[in-house]
Formats: sequence, structure tokens, C-alpha cells
Amino acid sequence: MEKHFAIFLLVCLTTLSFSCDYSLENNQDDKLSELTSSKIFSDKFLEFQGDPDFEVINLENVSNFSTLIDRMQTLSCEDKYTGITYQFNDTIYHQYGYVECPTSDVISCFMNRNTIHIKNDSLMNYRASLDSLYPINSLAHQLNTMKHVDYYNSVGEPVLKQILIYLNIEDHYPISKTKEVLAEVEKQFTKANKEKSDNYYRYMIFFEKYSKTDIPLPPPPPELKD
Repeated sequence: MEKHFAIFLLVCLTTLSFSCDYSLENNQDDKLSELTSSKIFSDKFLEFQGDPDFEVINLENVSNFSTLIDRMQTLSCEDKYTGITYQFNDTIYHQYGYVECPTSDVISCFMNRNTIHIKNDSLMNYRASLDSLYPINSLAHQLNTMKHVDYYNSVGEPVLKQILIYLNIEDHYPISKTKEVLAEVEKQFTKANKEKSDNYYRYMIFFEKYSKTDIPLPPPPPELKD
């Protein structure tokens, strides 16, 4: 009898220990889930999310910016749209990105648009200056300098024509720099839109292997002689 009782007690203790460990593990998972429960979806991501040709790249599986570009170009050459997801701090971001297929003979032309070039963590606002760089955390301020409005939404509110952002991150930076910059872009647009109506500022990110900010501006034309 004492032997059977000892076995029974051992089984109970083992079960209790397993249950406590399992409960503790679940609690840790729940806490981790709470820490990363904040999710942000850009308008463009939501627009393409239901498309059968829409594929998402997780930046946790990408080593650097060039590797990301290569994967995006592969999808673009297959006529697919690319979503980007990543975790930065305690938030999971979902954004849309665009690259041109390198073998495509189509040349994109965007006339009369508000254009911003971002290289690493600096930006160039073509509406403000052609030779000045600004910190990326001033993006909301730079957006407010853009006065070119020629589009109205369904309820008659003015909406700025989609802003084109050309993004390049040098490869000596880890992929965490790309996450930081992308998260800051979304943060700055949210900040700027709080001062306007919702979706007043909208953006499209073009991922580039080479930054146009590295290309020197052409010299001014020579003065005409009388």
C-alpha cells in the first residue's frame, strides 16, 4: 500500500510540475504577444493585400538592402506586388514597396509630383531645395512645405497627390537600418496627417539600388551673349 501511495504521489508531483511549467511558458508567450501586439498597416499594403499576385517579404529573413532589392525585383519580373513586414521596437509594420523589373522595357514617368529622396537616414525634398539634406525625423515638416494640391477625395476634401519616396540604404548598414527608416516614414506621415485630414498625405516607396542623390546636378546653362 505504501509503495502504491508513493508512486501515486510521484505522478501527482510530476504532473503538477509539468502543469506549472506549461502555464509559465504560456504566460511568457502571452506577455511576448502583448509586447508585439501593436500592428500598423500602410494604406498601400491594405490596398493590395487581397490581390492574388501580392506577396510579402519578411525583413527578419533578409540580410541587407541589396538582398531585399534582389528579391523584390524577382517578384516584379513575375508581375507581382510586394509587401514588406518587419518588427521594429514593439510594433509589427506592414508596408508596400515597389521596384522596377531590371529586364523591363517600360520606363516609369511621373510628372509634376512631390518627390522625396531618402538615403540612409537623410532626405532631400525637391520641392524645398535641390542641394540640401535633412534628417529623416523632419519628414513631417518637409511634407507640410508641399502645397501642390490637385486631388479631392469622395467627400470633397483636398488630398495631396501621392508623394513619391525613392529609398536607398547603403549595404554597410544591417537590415535594422532599413527597418528603422521604413518605420520612421510611416511615423512621420501619421504625424503630418494628424495636422490635416486623414489620408491627406499618401506615399509610394520606390526601392533603389543606387541613390539619385549621388548624381551631381548638371551645371547651369551658359549665359547668352548679346
